[in-house]
Amino acid sequence: MSGKPNDASEVVVATSSINSYGSNRSLTHRGSVNSPSSSDLPDDIAEDAQSQNENSQTASFPGTRLHFASLLIFALLFYTGVIAIALATSQYIYARYAAEVGIEDAGRNTDSSQCKGVSNATQDLRRRAAIAQERSAKLSLYTSLAQGIPSLFSVFLLSAFSDRWGRKTSMFVPWCTTFVSFVIHVLVVLLDLPLEWLILSSLVSGLGGSFASMLASVFAMVADMTAPSSRALYIGIAEAVFTVCISVSELTVGVWIRTRGFREPVIAFAVVMTLSIVPFLCFVPETSPGSLRRRQLGIVSAEPLTWRRFTDLLSGTMRLFNSNWRRAKILISLIVAFFFLSLSFLAFGVNTLYLLGLPFCWNAEKLGYFIAASSVADQIVFVLVLGLLRSRVTDTFLASIGLASSAVQNAVFGVAFLFPPPFDDITLYLSRVAGLLSKLPSTMLRAMLSKSVTATEQGAAFGAVAFIQVFASLFAGTVTNAVYAGTVASFQGFVFFVLALWIVLSAVCVGCYSHFKRRYGRQAVVIEIDGKDNDGYEVSLGIDGPGSVAEHD
Repeated sequence: MSGKPNDASEVVVATSSINSYGSNRSLTHRGSVNSPSSSDLPDDIAEDAQSQNENSQTASFPGTRLHFASLLIFALLFYTGVIAIALATSQYIYARYAAEVGIEDAGRNTDSSQCKGVSNATQDLRRRAAIAQERSAKLSLYTSLAQGIPSLFSVFLLSAFSDRWGRKTSMFVPWCTTFVSFVIHVLVVLLDLPLEWLILSSLVSGLGGSFASMLASVFAMVADMTAPSSRALYIGIAEAVFTVCISVSELTVGVWIRTRGFREPVIAFAVVMTLSIVPFLCFVPETSPGSLRRRQLGIVSAEPLTWRRFTDLLSGTMRLFNSNWRRAKILISLIVAFFFLSLSFLAFGVNTLYLLGLPFCWNAEKLGYFIAASSVADQIVFVLVLGLLRSRVTDTFLASIGLASSAVQNAVFGVAFLFPPPFDDITLYLSRVAGLLSKLPSTMLRAMLSKSVTATEQGAAFGAVAFIQVFASLFAGTVTNAVYAGTVASFQGFVFFVLALWIVLSAVCVGCYSHFKRRYGRQAVVIEIDGKDNDGYEVSLGIDGPGSVAEHD
C-alpha cells in the first residue's frame, strides 16, 4: 500500500484477512499520498496491509545468491566459534571441579567409560562425582544470569533499531562484545584463572545482546531477502547452517580436547569467530528497508539520538500489537516461542552433565559424536519433511508434530540411567530416534511470525523473538541448573520429565493459535485508495461474505 497512486481516480486492491466483525464499512484517513505506510493507518487497515505480506511473492530486498551465501558463511564462522567455545567451556568447568574433588578428567581419558571405577567404587567417590556436577551446575547458573539480564535490554534495543539504522549495525555490536568475551575465555584457559572470571566474560557478551541479537539480525536479513511464500524454506536453510555449526563444533571439540586438552581448541575457535568479520564487512549487504529508504532519500548522516527518536524507534515493536487478531496471533506465537526456545536452553547444559556423569561416564569424544550425529540426522529428516509436507499441511500442524517428537525424546532420555549397560546407551540412542522431528517447531514459529508482519517490521518481529529467547535462556538456565543440582543425587533424570511437561504446555499454546486462526478466518477484502485529493487519501473496506470479493464502481 505504499507509493503514490496512478492517475486513475482510484486503485483497487483485492486481498487479505481481517477480523470479521461486521459487513460493509468505510474508513477515511488523511495524510500524505506519497508514502502511506501500515503504521500510519487505523488498526484494522494496518492489519490488512500487514496481511498482504503473507501472500506477497516478492522480497523487500532483491538479494542475490552471493548475498545469501555471504550471510550464511558469516553465520557459519560466527556460530561455529560461539558454539564450540560454549561446549568447551561447559566441559572445562566440569573438568576443573572434578579435578578438585579427586576425579579423573572425563575430557582427556581415552576410555569411553572413563569413570567406570567410580561406578563400582565407594559411596565417597560417588558423592564426589555428585559434588563436581552440582558445582558445575551452580557456576552455569551464575554465568547464565550474568549474560541473560543485560541481554534482555540490549537485544530489544538493537533489534528495534535495525529496522531504521540497518541490520549490519545491530550485528556489529554483538560481534564486538563476543570478541571481548572470547579474549577473557582464552585467558582463563591459558592462565588457569579462577573460574569466576567466566562470569565477567558472560556479562560482557550480554551487554551486546549475545547470540540472540545476532540471531535476530540474521533471520531478519533472511526475511528481507526472501518472499513470504518461500520464507520458511530459507529460514530452514539458515537453521541448517546452525546445525552444521553444532555438528562441526561437537566433533572437533570432542576429539581435540581428548587428544590435546582445552587450550588449543579454545584458541582456534576464538580465531574462527574473529575471521567471520571478513565476509561481514566485504560481502554481506545492508537489507533493512528503512535503512535503504534513508539512503535513497540521501540521508546518510546519523541522526542525534534524542529521547523522542529513541521512543519512536521503540514504538516499531509496539505496533506489532496494534489490532485484536494480530495481537492475539503474535502474542500466542511469542508464548509458544518462549516455551519451545527455553527448551533448547533447558536441555543444553544438563545434557552434557548428564552424559559426562554417572552412570554413563562418556568422554568428550563420544559425547561429540553423539550430538553431531543427532544434529545431522535431525536436519536431514527436517529437510525431507519440510520439502514433502510444506505445501500440504499448515505451519501449526508441522510445529505440533515436532513438539510431540521432542516430548517423547525427553521422556525416554530421562529414564536411560535406570537401565544397566549396554541398555542405558541404547536407550539414549532410541530417544534421539524419537526426537528426529524436534527441529520443526522453531523454524515454523519463526516463519509464522515473519509472515504476520510487514517488510518494515521484520527487525521488530525477530527482535521480539530474540527478547523471548534471551528471557527463555535466563529462565531455563536458572530452573534447570537448580532442578538438576537438587535432584542429581536422588533421581538425576527428573529434569527431563520437567522438560517433557514444558513441551506439553507449548503444544497447548499451538492449539490456541489454531483455534484463533479458525475463528477469525480469512475473508476477501477490497481496499480503495482515492487519489483525487493530493492532500490525502481515502480508504474504504467492503466485505461481502467469506471468500467473495466486493464489486465497486
